Formats: sequence, C-alpha cells, structure tokens
Amino acid sequence: MTIEMKESGPPDVVRPFRPSLELHAKLSNEQRQTEAIEHIAVSLSAIDNNIERLVSLFEGYYKVMAANVSRR
Repeated sequence: MTIEMKESGPPDVVRPFRPSLELHAKLSNEQRQTEAIEHIAVSLSAIDNNIERLVSLFEGYYKVMAANVSRR
C-alpha cells in the first residue's frame, strides 16, 4: 500500500493521506476492504493527533488569558 501524505496546513498538524486510485484496480474485494479499514484507522489517528494539538493550544491560550486577568 502506498501512503501519500498531504504537506500543506498549519505546523504540527497531521494530514490524512490520499488513497491511490490505480492501486484499487489491481486488488481483490477483500484486499480493498482491508486497505479501506487501514485508511480509516490512519485518518482517525490523524484526527486524534489534531484534536490533541488543538487542546494543547487552547490550554496555553487560557493560561495566558488567566495570567492577564489576574494582573488586573
């Protein structure tokens, strides 16, 4: 299986890959299903990673905001 990662976007963000369409023509139905499940797993992993990154960014943002409010 070939995995092609997207490289655009914000730093530290994982991009799901684009499946190669020509590969599907050479696979049996069972192999296509297996590949589809693997693509779904990689995409879910990327989503999880991106959510973790967003949560850490928001935590940092709220710490800065709380520090600014406490100084007033």
